[in-house]
Amino acid sequence: MSSGVAIKSRSMSMDPTWTRADVAAILKAYPQVEVKIGGYTDNSADGNYNLKLSQDRANAALTQIVDLGIDRSGLAAEGYGERHPSRQRDRRGTSA
Repeated sequence: MSSGVAIKSRSMSMDPTWTRADVAAILKAYPQVEVKIGGYTDNSADGNYNLKLSQDRANAALTQIVDLGIDRSGLAAEGYGERHPSRQRDRRGTSA
């Protein structure tokens, strides 16, 4: 399931229109489902920084879903860094 969550460049702040409670409700209804949460970045910073930031984002989303009562055993988190960006940015932060 792709949520299209928007996050500001170089930030951990998620778009407030997306709610983890919605995801938690679906996972509670289907507890046998296994889910991998992917964290992404654009390419506006160093690749290693982006990889760590994307992993931190994925871990944060996973933790918030677990905090809503979802069993961690069916969840995984992986940061993809700037692989598969939704848009390319140059290193100055300008959309390409």
